[in-house]
Amino acid sequence: QQSVAALRAEAHAACDRARQLEFQVAQLEEQRGNLQEQLMHSFNQIDHITATLQKELRSKEEMAVELRAAYSGTWTRPPIPDRRPLNVTDPGFSSTLVSDLVSDPVTLSPDGSDGTLDLASEALLG
Repeated sequence: QQSVAALRAEAHAACDRARQLEFQVAQLEEQRGNLQEQLMHSFNQIDHITATLQKELRSKEEMAVELRAAYSGTWTRPPIPDRRPLNVTDPGFSSTLVSDLVSDPVTLSPDGSDGTLDLASEALLG
């Protein structure tokens, strides 16, 4: 009788262990499904972000082309000015030279990158 009772106890323990393992398998399958959903959602978000960034990049490239085209005709480099100091005591000095210099303001390019200059008076006079 002991061997039958021992066999029944073992069978009962094996059934309990099988139920526990089935429960764990079901939990793991549910977790796996949830993780797959999260992964797909993340992939969709990445695709959306990538598409948005590509649109922004194309837009910025188009703006850069437009700006280059706009500035290519606008910004010119004037001749290098005479850097010698003015000598107002020189008999050949003319006060009109000073007024010419003052009335001819020079402005830097908007980007200030290479020091290109644009004579504002040329733009005003046409």
